[in-house]
Amino acid sequence: MNAMKEKAIWLVYDFDLGGDIQGLYKWLDSKGAIECGNSVAFLKFSFEENFYQELREELMKHVTIQNKDRIYIIYRDARKMRGKFLSGERKKNPWAGYALVGVAAEEEEEESED
Repeated sequence: MNAMKEKAIWLVYDFDLGGDIQGLYKWLDSKGAIECGNSVAFLKFSFEENFYQELREELMKHVTIQNKDRIYIIYRDARKMRGKFLSGERKKNPWAGYALVGVAAEEEEEESED
């Protein structure tokens, strides 16, 4: 039998209306997780061999995930920070277009042509 390993992770969650937040909170509490801001928790997860697979399987046993629910983990792996979705996928950035990068440059170019 393999010795248990432990990995520190940040878990970021974004549940759709009616999502199983209570199930997630119960699981987080059982792991001794600490709150790190809106929808962010920090915890140490014990596993035997495959960190990602074992974490995903355990979480899915305790939390009912709906189609639009998203769970993202951030962790260190061999000196590099990594991030991966346990459930869901990346969406369009809600801040896209706010910086207006390129618009000012086009206006400056148009002014210099006169």
